Amino acid sequence: MKKFLWILSCFVFFACKNLTDFENSNYKIIDCPQDISERAFAFAFAEIYKNSDTEYELGGQDPCRTIKLDCSGLVIMCYKYALVDTNYTLLMPDMTANYMYKNAATLTDNPQRGNLIFMINEKNGDVEHIAIFDHKDSDGTIHFIDSSTKGDRVSKRSYSPDDTENYWKFKAFGIMRLKK
Repeated sequence: MKKFLWILSCFVFFACKNLTDFENSNYKIIDCPQDISERAFAFAFAEIYKNSDTEYELGGQDPCRTIKLDCSGLVIMCYKYALVDTNYTLLMPDMTANYMYKNAATLTDNPQRGNLIFMINEKNGDVEHIAIFDHKDSDGTIHFIDSSTKGDRVSKRSYSPDDTENYWKFKAFGIMRLKK
């Protein structure tokens, strides 16, 4: 038992030390440049939307060819692809929609293709869904690519503010924040 406690305390010490080192790292946090956001959208459209093998799976971030993703997994994967061969990285390698809303995005009223769209569950008001923004029509209809939460495939969908049947309700647009 003493050996187990010693190993556990060593693990906690080094884990906390690494967390402190991460927090004190010399990097700059910036809003994602538009060209990278557009690359993320292009990956979502070409690699995910057109890939008929892509399926929704809660917690999914499968990098294999038969892809199983949830909403945040889709966003994370597309941004990771978009960041290849750049000097940028995501703030965290794995984030929920709510975490991105609170900690990894700059909210904006002027979204551009590839930015984020956050949606809430009206029952509890929490951000529980995220998508990659495409465009907004003059009537307020928002077009985006997301992973469907009904077991369907990843889709290119739209959201109308007047739609009372939609489970998700629009909360905000955001620009992904990155480490440089």
